[in-house]
Amino acid sequence: MNGRAIAAIIGVITLILGGVGISYPREVLQWVGFDLITANPQAGLAEARAVYGGLFLVLGIFTLWAATSPTYRC
Repeated sequence: MNGRAIAAIIGVITLILGGVGISYPREVLQWVGFDLITANPQAGLAEARAVYGGLFLVLGIFTLWAATSPTYRC
């Protein structure tokens, strides 16, 4: 496998993890070892969606873009 194929596979895996993070933030928090012990658990879920969902989605998109776009590579 070449480097672009490996980067594309990693991008797809990261996109899947981001989708799971947005869809199921409570389970993702348990998976990484955190627990919601606050007065407002919705704030913790919003933070989990932002970090484990949104950030991972963006990372996956940029990884796939870098793997498929032959221009703008370093």
